[in-house]
Amino acid sequence: MENEEIKNEKFNNTENSEKKDEVKVAEVVENKNTKEPKKEDRKGLAIAAMVLGIVSIVFCCVHWISIICSILAIVFGIVAIKSSGKGMAISGIVTGSIGIFISLFVTIFLIGISSVIYNEAVDVIKDNDWDDYEYNYDWDDSGYEYYFDDFRTNRT
Repeated sequence: MENEEIKNEKFNNTENSEKKDEVKVAEVVENKNTKEPKKEDRKGLAIAAMVLGIVSIVFCCVHWISIICSILAIVFGIVAIKSSGKGMAISGIVTGSIGIFISLFVTIFLIGISSVIYNEAVDVIKDNDWDDYEYNYDWDDSGYEYYFDDFRTNRT
């Protein structure tokens, strides 16, 4: 009898130790999941950065669209640089930077050209002596078929 009880205890101990090992393995798996959160793949942000960078270059003459798209492309590219779409994120940053520089250059160029045109127009107006011109307000309308008197509504 005693031998059977010892065998049962050994058998139960081996079952318990196997269960304990299973529990430990399960705990390790759970701990791995809690210690390392699942990395989010930001490939969509990388694609958005690249597309916005291209849009910013295409619309460089419409500066308000280009500057907004460029800033978004740079921000999305920086956020997505650690994703699987690293190449697209870098291209988004590069095209966004190029787009913002082109847009700012075009804006500064247009402001400069418009100020030069304005200053030249002001100089022409100031330089001309408008008193030298004689205006003849008495023009002959005899060649016209209709006269002002023909359009009066109150005829007597």
